[in-house]
Amino acid sequence: MWGLLLVGMVAGGDDLDPRCQKSTEGTEFWFGFMEGRNTNSHYVEITVSSRVGANFQIFIGNSPAPYNNQSFTVPPNDALQLRIPYNLVEPVGSEKVLPLGLHLVASDPVNVYCLNRDRNSSDVAVMYPVQSLGTEHLVMCYTPHVDYEDLRHGRNSELVVVASEDQTLVEITPSAEPDGPANIGEPFTVLLHRGDLYQLQSLAGDLTGSVVSADKPVAVYGGSLSTTIPLSATGGWDHMYEQMPPVKTWGREYYTVPLEGRSKDFFRVLAAMDHTTFYINGIKQTPLMKGKFYEFTLNAPARIVSDKPVLVAQYSQSRNNSPGQNGDGFMLILSPVSQAKNDVTFVAYASSEVNVFYVNIVIPAADIGNLELDGSMVNPGRFTRYSNGKYASATISLSQGTHRLRNIRADRGFIAYVYGYGGYEGYGYGVGFNLNLVLDLSDGLQTSPNLSLDGDSIVICQGTRLLLDAGPYFDRYSWSTGKQDTLQDLSVGNRGWYYVSASTVDGCRQKDSLFLEVSDPRITIGNDTMGCPHSRELTVRWIKDQGRSPSYAWNTGATTSQIRIAAPGEYHVTATNQFYCPAADTMHLSFYPVPEVKIEGEALICGEKTGKLAALISGEDGAWSLKSWNWGVSPQPGVTFPGKKERSTDFTVSGWGKYQFNYSLTTDKNCVVRDTLETGIYQVPTSVFDFMDDPGDPCKGYSREVVYRGNASSLAALDWDFGNCAFELTAWDRARVSFAPFGAGQPFVSLQVSENGCTGELFRLPFGATPDFTMTTSKSQACDSDIIHFTGKLNVSDLLDFKWDFGDGTTSTEQFPVHVYNLPGFYDVGLLITNPVTGCKAGFLLEEMVKIFKTPEARFMVDYPVALLDQADLKFTNQTSYGERFHWDFGDGNTSGEEHPRHEYRQVGQFQVLMEAASGMGCKDTAFMVVDILPFNVYAPNAFRPGSDIAENRTFLPFTLGVDPGHFRMQIYNRWGEMIFESTSLDHPWDGTLRNGREAPVGNYVWRADYTDIQGFTHSRRGQVLLIR
Repeated sequence: MWGLLLVGMVAGGDDLDPRCQKSTEGTEFWFGFMEGRNTNSHYVEITVSSRVGANFQIFIGNSPAPYNNQSFTVPPNDALQLRIPYNLVEPVGSEKVLPLGLHLVASDPVNVYCLNRDRNSSDVAVMYPVQSLGTEHLVMCYTPHVDYEDLRHGRNSELVVVASEDQTLVEITPSAEPDGPANIGEPFTVLLHRGDLYQLQSLAGDLTGSVVSADKPVAVYGGSLSTTIPLSATGGWDHMYEQMPPVKTWGREYYTVPLEGRSKDFFRVLAAMDHTTFYINGIKQTPLMKGKFYEFTLNAPARIVSDKPVLVAQYSQSRNNSPGQNGDGFMLILSPVSQAKNDVTFVAYASSEVNVFYVNIVIPAADIGNLELDGSMVNPGRFTRYSNGKYASATISLSQGTHRLRNIRADRGFIAYVYGYGGYEGYGYGVGFNLNLVLDLSDGLQTSPNLSLDGDSIVICQGTRLLLDAGPYFDRYSWSTGKQDTLQDLSVGNRGWYYVSASTVDGCRQKDSLFLEVSDPRITIGNDTMGCPHSRELTVRWIKDQGRSPSYAWNTGATTSQIRIAAPGEYHVTATNQFYCPAADTMHLSFYPVPEVKIEGEALICGEKTGKLAALISGEDGAWSLKSWNWGVSPQPGVTFPGKKERSTDFTVSGWGKYQFNYSLTTDKNCVVRDTLETGIYQVPTSVFDFMDDPGDPCKGYSREVVYRGNASSLAALDWDFGNCAFELTAWDRARVSFAPFGAGQPFVSLQVSENGCTGELFRLPFGATPDFTMTTSKSQACDSDIIHFTGKLNVSDLLDFKWDFGDGTTSTEQFPVHVYNLPGFYDVGLLITNPVTGCKAGFLLEEMVKIFKTPEARFMVDYPVALLDQADLKFTNQTSYGERFHWDFGDGNTSGEEHPRHEYRQVGQFQVLMEAASGMGCKDTAFMVVDILPFNVYAPNAFRPGSDIAENRTFLPFTLGVDPGHFRMQIYNRWGEMIFESTSLDHPWDGTLRNGREAPVGNYVWRADYTDIQGFTHSRRGQVLLIR
């Protein structure tokens, strides 16, 4: 598919010279197609758009019946696309008169666009209405790229002529060899009637520069059946199709904008007259003769100007000529600055190929803030100014759909080109033009406040200049100053009338005039002055051109017509009249030399009614001389200056208050200099206060009212310090204070009074109350081994000292002490609580508060602390003093309540025996003892070896537990019953030797052991042992 842009324009005024009305919008059109490539999905399409809506019919050739015998309707601000079989309207071949012209008639103004489409080869052209057709044309085409391997691409540059009236005689001078009987460079004529179409194709050359002249208005088209841009491109053939503007509408000033996504663009400048001189970005090019063109490339914005009308075309490169490029080649006929657009509505239609859209915009630099796209102002920062500063350009990416671009100033325009890319397709064309050319010198001066309401006159200030701008849309300008040039503006500065006449190459002429008034205001603020240093008035007096509501700007920052000054120096004012024209004047003020005087003294005196002052005089350099001096004061009554002198004095006042002392000195030039000193003389306030109730009792209570008793007034500042106490000020001189809890602070109330800057001495009093407390103990009856807890509970928190007397000669200073009584009996307990600051105290003594009872002393013994299991029936003897009840725990799970119990242990082990003794008052003591119960066994080894590595295996001794070491005897016998060894000590085992010390032979031996156990029982054991060597 393809992409197409639809354009709508604002109509101009009906009373304007038609030659000054520029528009591609109309109600009647004669137009036609050129032959395009026909290889795949070929068709042609007509698109009609309208701002206001319209009904229209299309006629083919000279047929009186409309196409399809029907009328079509396009809604307001919309477009209708009409596809017509290409064989009905598309010419084929060269130099044939064919009834294929198209005639569109509409009820209201419309815009018409034509598409010739083949796969990967499409182009679109805007059609001109009848009123914009002409009789003189030069054709812009492009060199055909002949592909001899695939002639479907075409080999023809081509042009088409469509007649709008019968008996139209057309003369054509081809610039290349035609593909028919006509000859290159030889004019030939063709007679055409309404609806006739004549197509001329080249044999293989470029028809650019071909001349088409007619005696009646015709529509002329130029381009190529299919070619590449440039000719050297290896691929990317595309159809080129544009309507040629009549030569009379060509311009002399063009601005180019690079196509987005291209490394460069190709351009052609075609001349309409011989010896046409033109410039590209200020660089002069080789002059052109009529019908000749210059081709070049650009990759940046450029300005093209000429001394004679030219036609400029811009070409997009073919895809194969720019690797990575999207889309293919197309052709744009550029608009000169005299053919601008004010308001355009367009629609971008997407296809399977075309998928990106852009608009290139050229606009006068003064209007970059006036451009609106789709209802939003375009950011002026997107524009880049051309080197001359008068125009600027921008490229904006678009989305598919309808867009509206307009200059919000109805009399100002812009130039725009819309194009789209995709795959191997591309298209582009100008949006057309609709700006009515109006010459108005006041247009660029609308923001000036000095422009008259009718726009015929303006006021400037003397010494300034005004730039008169006739607008950018004309080709030649003639000024009343005699200046004739292509420049649109003129700088002026003198009073008088200025006239300009402007014209375009196609005959539009306009005139306008403006009267220039020059304002030259004058003021004065007086002559330079010398006098005594005192303030004075400076007033602006107008001499000339004051006008209404002038404004003022002094170098002091003042903005009034009159100011007061007090310092020497230069005073300058600029006054501006109603025309914003300035006038200025300067005055120098000088002073006679005078000294500086400063009174030195105390600004505040507290408690005294006398003082001293001194006059410090500086600047005694002989430039002045003393005439007189004086000391003074306000208020005067009751103030004396005993012993006053020229530079010092004492003073005495009769009352307290504020006094303004002054000193004045008069010079020989009668200049008076003064200084004043304000001194406050006040009494020192006293800070005393006391309690409202019973002031002499500091322990009256925890909440009391204090009252100020000093000499200060109610205006004094009373700085109370209540420490941590809660307080409430009940009057300026009194407060209610709650002195509990004290906690972190001392129970003091302080006061310091300040008045008139004088501060009295700090005064403070301690306050408190008799402590309120309760004395308790955890036990009133206890044993002599108990710990007794005592509590001094405060009912009102305070910062207090505690002293306890426990009645046994011991004391404590803790609030919550603990105590142990060692002897039984009754004890009196006392507590004294004292506030260490106020001395407030309270005490209690409770007689026989505590009674102490004797605690038993638990002791016991057992007949056998170590016993054998066979004789483990043990007797326990209680040796406790003062005990009445007993509890035994034998450590093996058995207990007893007897005083002297017996107990038999039935298992081996160590057992802790506990005996708890209690008195009748519940006092308890506990005694402990460990009983060890041993097994009674003799473990005798059955063999031993004296040379063993193990020590235990080197000797023989029955292993016994519970044996009394003092009653032990062991004997060894051989097999003949002879005793060979005897020992009476557990520490003397048999080592395998005989009584004579020799080694006993290897063999079995009989042993016998007789012993007594630890409880006194006798035992005897026998056995055999093997001696091994």
